[in-house]
Amino acid sequence: MEDKYSPLQIRTVGGEMKELPSFLSPQFGAVLLYDTSNKTSIDHSKTFNVLLPQLKQLLGLKSSGSADISPKEKFLMESRATITHVLRSIDTLNSLIRLMDSIPNMVIGDDIAAQVTSAVEGINKAQSALMAGKLDEALRQASLARNAAEKSFSDPSILALLYFPDDQKFAIYIPLFLPVGLPLIVAYLEIMKQWRKNKEKAD
Repeated sequence: MEDKYSPLQIRTVGGEMKELPSFLSPQFGAVLLYDTSNKTSIDHSKTFNVLLPQLKQLLGLKSSGSADISPKEKFLMESRATITHVLRSIDTLNSLIRLMDSIPNMVIGDDIAAQVTSAVEGINKAQSALMAGKLDEALRQASLARNAAEKSFSDPSILALLYFPDDQKFAIYIPLFLPVGLPLIVAYLEIMKQWRKNKEKAD
């Protein structure tokens, strides 16, 4: 960077200059510009006082200027995470159902069935824990349910079916079995022809 652009400054909406200019990029992170000229070390207390409130905003909390998380904010974070895990688990299981409906003669292995069962049980336990006010247990069960649901959907046996559909199976196996099957069919027809001739002579 050229010296005339250093240190880089960002004006606020009101046109003011801040000592530590920073901004948020939603769902990505925070950017802070720190002038290191004429400094031998970074004052971490100042930087964290700016970044921690922004971190709270990224987590969906109100930026109060304080880095501390109140019990109410903790409750909101855990509630939001629990609901998100439950909804994602249900959506993943529904996607698995649609996938099974789209692939005829799909065989579900014991491992996938166990993961699906675990996901459904985790969702039910998370809902029961929420109803009972046990938020920590609800979050734990919801997280386990989401993990089980995603494992069932991304099982290697299912991925193999996605990349190896029935039409490709026919395209591969027909050239292999046709040279063997065709002589058998011809031989069967000859046997039936001879049997009919013998039957006509006997009559």
